[in-house]
Amino acid sequence: MRYLKPGSGLALLLLAFFWPMTASAFDDCAAGDYLADADPRVAGMDLPCDEVERFTIDTPKGVREVRIVSSYDFPAVDLRVMRREVRRSVERSAAALSDVGRLAPDDLTIWLSHLLPTEEEESGGYAHDAHGVAVETSDGCLVAVYAGLTGARGMAFTMAHEFFHCVQKAEMPVKANLSASDWWVEGTAEWFANLAFPGTTHSQGFVAGFDSLSDHVPLTALGTDSVVFFFWLSETFGAPAVADLMTAMPAEEGQSAQQDALAHVLAPTDWQHFAQAYLDQDLRLPGGGAVASTPFPGDIHVWNRSREHSITFDRFVLARAQLEFACGHWTLRRATEKGTWKVREPSSRDWVELPEELTVEEGSAKRVRLAGYGIEEAEGFRLVLDGRKDPCRGCLLTARDETADHCLIGGWELVSGGYGKVIERELRDTGVFQDLQYPDLQRYLILQADGRYEQSPTPGEGTSSVLSEEGELWQGLASLALGAAGRWSVEGEKLRLCEAESTVDLNLEIFEPDGDVSRIRENRDKGGDVLLRTRRYSCEGNSLSMEETLPGASSVTWEYRRLE
Repeated sequence: MRYLKPGSGLALLLLAFFWPMTASAFDDCAAGDYLADADPRVAGMDLPCDEVERFTIDTPKGVREVRIVSSYDFPAVDLRVMRREVRRSVERSAAALSDVGRLAPDDLTIWLSHLLPTEEEESGGYAHDAHGVAVETSDGCLVAVYAGLTGARGMAFTMAHEFFHCVQKAEMPVKANLSASDWWVEGTAEWFANLAFPGTTHSQGFVAGFDSLSDHVPLTALGTDSVVFFFWLSETFGAPAVADLMTAMPAEEGQSAQQDALAHVLAPTDWQHFAQAYLDQDLRLPGGGAVASTPFPGDIHVWNRSREHSITFDRFVLARAQLEFACGHWTLRRATEKGTWKVREPSSRDWVELPEELTVEEGSAKRVRLAGYGIEEAEGFRLVLDGRKDPCRGCLLTARDETADHCLIGGWELVSGGYGKVIERELRDTGVFQDLQYPDLQRYLILQADGRYEQSPTPGEGTSSVLSEEGELWQGLASLALGAAGRWSVEGEKLRLCEAESTVDLNLEIFEPDGDVSRIRENRDKGGDVLLRTRRYSCEGNSLSMEETLPGASSVTWEYRRLE
């Protein structure tokens, strides 16, 4: 049998394998102000500090030592529960690190504090991370756990949150200690606690915080409430994406630096998908449970007439709005557009581009939800949407429409005024005619209850006579019918006649001085665009008065009486 010689390589290897491992050189937690690094209130108090348990954990970067210490004489049964919950949490947290990437904390000292955390001066409530505190020390990471606030039920979850802070401080000590980094430092720690302990409800308050703040506070200023974003990020791209984001964050102060770096982590379309998933309440927790969020859908922007609406949000604020269109046909133009956005109807799950034209049926309004993000431009999200309402399309009036003046419905006959009288007056003013009787135009007006109207082409008779400079008499006899049809609606005291069809039927006989007769006949339908005529009206009983102002011309008045 051969014996290993002292000093041989194999002997040293076996010796190293079986030799008892020396404990990490933890500092004396009772010496000086060791515990005061985590809670300044104990500075100078000369507190005792006893180590109550020590164990090791495996991490992606090797073994780490963990010790649990106490500065208070807890009842044995309480101490046993606290030790159990802390150790359970640390071991589960260490196991969860393998899902995130090659990250690890330094050695850990966990102080079971008998104190309660201080209150925030402004709110009077406990600080958002007050269940525990993690700080860097010369011998690793010191965590204070406030058992009086966490209780046994929340101690393991709180410890997992603080465990990840120790990971952050070990892996990226400069970045993690910047005040501008608070949003991702706290948000990822809360996310990690849910990864280590899925199915809990401990983060519900932060979800509610995101609901109440995310429509006006940038993601980079949210603190722990940003955990909602990290729920989506890990679900969509996997847990390593969280580590990638932390690595990509800057090592300098300022929210603008955070935002500039964050803008390169995900594509604009990814941010758009996050906005849509959040507003659809389609986010999941680690482990598969639903995120119980109640998103604010956004302010309502109403188009009941042609107008612009401006929708703006700061950079990295989750943009949302509700766009409502009254009945009619709308042409929509993006006067200004910065950021990504899409819309969906309440009855649909599909987010789509807002169409350039939109028709809303009579008696209804159309409302769509908008979701978006502005990440690339410093001014954030900005949309100026110009909606032009076509007065001659959509919104057909019915007898059930309580907003219309039902006095208008029926048949009317012209008593005085109209286009014919205006033309006659202007022709007389030329001084050319000895006698002139211009035919009435559109003598009959019929306003139907279904929103359609017709101006009857019943011919009107007219005569004229002209004496030439040579003393010769020229006479004319005309029969002129001008018909029109389309749709009508009212807006306040205005009657809108959208003339979609029109016809002209002219028969003119010209009697020349020598007795010859010339005849002109014309019959045609007018094509082209729809013509809108807007008239101020007054309707009472059997009388209808209207007035129309024409550009560059005198106004035209009509007096109608109701047909029997």
